[in-house]
Amino acid sequence: MEKGMADAYMAQAAGDAASSATRSVFFDRTMLTSKEVLLKIAEMVVCVIGTICVACASNPYVSQAGFFEFVASTGIIIAIILAVLYVFHLREKLAGLLRLNVVEMFYAGIWCFFFFAASTACVVHGSSYMYQEALIAAGFFGYIAMVLYGIDAFLMFHAWRTARTMTAEPTTQQVTTPAY
Repeated sequence: MEKGMADAYMAQAAGDAASSATRSVFFDRTMLTSKEVLLKIAEMVVCVIGTICVACASNPYVSQAGFFEFVASTGIIIAIILAVLYVFHLREKLAGLLRLNVVEMFYAGIWCFFFFAASTACVVHGSSYMYQEALIAAGFFGYIAMVLYGIDAFLMFHAWRTARTMTAEPTTQQVTTPAY
């Protein structure tokens, strides 16, 4: 790379960092319909339903149910935090400090595996004993959460490999008139 091109690149990178650092924190209603936030909301809903199913089991104190509750409860808390980071554009501010795509990719991948293990344990325990149908239902919702977290991990992997920060894209339409 030539010296002039390297200097121009460094100046542009410094300008981008300065402009993103001066951005204010604001609530962006359009982020509520972005695929990242909708995925977080779906993860939260499925985790809440799974936790309710475990709580309704005739014996919710078995270790399988406890592990499922831990995974689902932690998933709810972290999904809320990540959704707030997206909606208030705090993720853009933290992107310079942390590699959030990589962190979120590993989190989603680990939670995908945890939901697989917890759901399988709940389904096996629920099918082995009478009156444990609620654990089977929790396992079903856990498998749905596993798929959602797998999709989330894939999206973060794709964003990391393309070196793109997952932020709101401005949705503007350009209207062109035909030239006669």
